[in-house]
Amino acid sequence: MELKKAQYEDIAEILKMTPEFIEASEDYRGMIYSPTDFAEYLACVILDDNYFLFIARVNGELAGGFLALIDETFFGKNIIAREKFFYVAPKFRSFRLARRMILCYVKWASSRRAIRVFISSNAGFKPEKALKLYERMGFSFSGITACKRC
Repeated sequence: MELKKAQYEDIAEILKMTPEFIEASEDYRGMIYSPTDFAEYLACVILDDNYFLFIARVNGELAGGFLALIDETFFGKNIIAREKFFYVAPKFRSFRLARRMILCYVKWASSRRAIRVFISSNAGFKPEKALKLYERMGFSFSGITACKRC
């Protein structure tokens, strides 16, 4: 398995995987997906040091991706890291892959001087498994993410 920072040449593969993620997610299913808009967004993220976009490959095949950002709290200059997108394709799901991706994220956040690292399971994928993994990795629970259709 290979974990690496995403590059421009990876965007096309990420775009191919994204509809699979959206369709599998109860929270995102049915939302408009624009490959053009997402490609532009990813191109900007790749250039921005405040973002973390890593991909995982297994035997050369794209197996998952992780997108996070460094931010400041709204009430002070506290540096924190927030996960925006974390996905492992079904045929590659194992806690070992997810764990390695999370460790990579935490290492990146620490290198950016983050004092807190946030991760969630809010896309409708078996959150109980994700939450157990997060807990085993030393994360504590600090709230709930809820979603309601408008």
